Amino acid sequence: MFTKIIKIVVCINLIFAFTIGCSEVKEYVIVDNAKVLNNYEGQKISIQGTISALPYQHPVNIKKTHPVITYVNTGSYQIVVYVKQDVVCKHNQNVKINGTVIKIQANVQDSTQKEFVTEYQILADKVECLQ
Repeated sequence: MFTKIIKIVVCINLIFAFTIGCSEVKEYVIVDNAKVLNNYEGQKISIQGTISALPYQHPVNIKKTHPVITYVNTGSYQIVVYVKQDVVCKHNQNVKINGTVIKIQANVQDSTQKEFVTEYQILADKVECLQ
């Protein structure tokens, strides 16, 4: 609640100061370690990695708004990133991703018990190819 109030005040100040709309104001938390994405579910984050040439096995849930899947390596960890259109970065090229962390759950197919695999993935607002 307090965070929302601060964002509204910041947005109003920017409108008066720069006469821009609130839709241009986006805040992203910088995340250095993809293994802790579970701590950011539902939040806007910024993370860097490289486009993978070899996707690992992941549960996926393609979104109508983000129909393309890109796999990004962040150190020894790989994350699934849903994007609106194909990413033009080359394999193994460094990228910066800004987006929202989402939770994906899937049944374990080879299990006799009801087990789930949970992954935290990103619904991308922007993917930037880095040098």
